[in-house]
This record gives sequence, C-alpha cells and structure tokens, in this order.
Amino acid sequence: WSAAVWNQHRKSSYLQKDCLWMQHLKGQGHPRDLIFEAVENVKLQYSPLEIQEWVRSYDVTLIQELDPLLSEALGEELRGHLVAGANDVDGRGVEVESSTGLLLRPGSGLRVLHKELGTLALRSRFMGRPVRVARQVVAALLEREADGQRAIFCSVHLHPEGQVQHRYYKKYLQGLEDVVKGAAAVAAAAAGGDKGDDESGSLGVPVFLGGDFNIDPHKFQALTCHSPFWRQFALCLPAGGDSAHRCNPCARGDFAMVAGGSWEGRSLGSADFGEFERYA
Repeated sequence: WSAAVWNQHRKSSYLQKDCLWMQHLKGQGHPRDLIFEAVENVKLQYSPLEIQEWVRSYDVTLIQELDPLLSEALGEELRGHLVAGANDVDGRGVEVESSTGLLLRPGSGLRVLHKELGTLALRSRFMGRPVRVARQVVAALLEREADGQRAIFCSVHLHPEGQVQHRYYKKYLQGLEDVVKGAAAVAAAAAGGDKGDDESGSLGVPVFLGGDFNIDPHKFQALTCHSPFWRQFALCLPAGGDSAHRCNPCARGDFAMVAGGSWEGRSLGSADFGEFERYA
C-alpha cells in the first residue's frame, strides 16, 4: 500500500494569527483590519495538473482540509473517488467549507467496503461567547482487488493541543476511536469473526491513521498510553525532519499511527521550508 498525507491550508487559514505573513505584516506596523483586507484580496488558485499528477502517484491520499478550490483542482474523475466527511465548524462556531477526506486512485483496484463517520468536538469561546468547535473524521475499510487484502484508512485532523485539556484528551479522541472500531468490526464480520476489537484488543486488520495531529507525536503517545485501544498502535514518523513550518502549532505534528503491517514514511518538499518562507 502507498499512502500520501496532505494538510493543505485553505485560504481562510491565511488569516490565522500564527501564519508567517501575519507576523511579517504586523511587524511592519500594519493595522489588523487592513491586513485582513489584503489577505482576503489575494487571488488564489491551485495548479490542477500538478495536484492531479501527485495524487495519482499513491493508492490513497489522506486530505485534512478539502475545500472547494482543491476539489475543483482535482477534476471530475478524481472527485468521483473521494470519500469525505461533513464540513468543519471552526473556532468561531461557524460551519466552513472544509472537511477531511480520502481519495482513492482511479485504476488502483481499491474499493470501499464500508465507511464510518465520527466527530471530534470541543467547547471553546469566541469573543466572549461559548461555541462548539467540531471536525468530522471518516474511516474507510478498503479492499484491494489484486489480492483481497484489506486495511482501514482514516484522515486525521485534530485540534491543536492547547485547545484540549489533557485530562479530557482521551474523551476528545472517542469519535476517532469509534470509527476505527466500527470499521474493524465490519472487517471481522466479513472474515467470519464476531467483532474487530476482541478481548485481546486486536483490531484484526491493518489500520493507518494519518494526518495532522497538531501535537508532538511522543506527547500524543504519552496522553493515550493508558488506553487499551491506543496501545495497539505504533508511531510512524516521516523521515526528513520537521513536517511543518515553525509557525504551526507543532512542527512535528504530521505523522501516522499504525496497527498491523510494517510502515515507513518521509516528508516531501523543502527540508528548511525556504520555499514556504519565500512565498510568505
């Protein structure tokens, strides 16, 4: 199996206070309202050919922020192979056109046997009022036509660590745990078993949870190590150093948690993020 993980930032993310250009513009003395206006006026589009060629290099692409611009760039054929969740609800408590999703490469011989939807939600405050912030996760049980092998893939996009109190972290992850268990139960039933999460804790099918965890990988392990479910998983860290620019909530927050099989990965692109800084 070959999988790619991409957390492209939709344009509205360009207004987040920790974005590199926000720091530059504020440092030059520009007021907040003019910065927002300038960023809103930026004309943004993707290179469809480049994106389409890239995703066709992998069996499965795990996308963390699938927005209308990216969906349009994928083209009609690739869009027909998307398995996506519902729209996110952002830090203002407003539904935005962005979701997690899985893209299966046409001609890969993969088919979706089952999908499970779950929600990662938390309570926050925006401008003094309480809001509910939520992201949906989708897990898909896939089967490969060539050999009948099955695996579960899930695109993960967690909220930044600072938004979730550590004592509630396992509870926050419950939606993710539920979709994996649900897909594993279907896999076990199809194979003639009773359920996917038996008394020994074995899921019974390889699982790949990849994406932006927004937390240091070893800290994620420390926060989940007391859970029988999460103890089934191992870290799969991409080689090549940091996976995100230092202005992100966590520079090593993009990784995978895997159960079953042997996995390895690498970070693509500039190791020092020089191209990103020049773009900013």
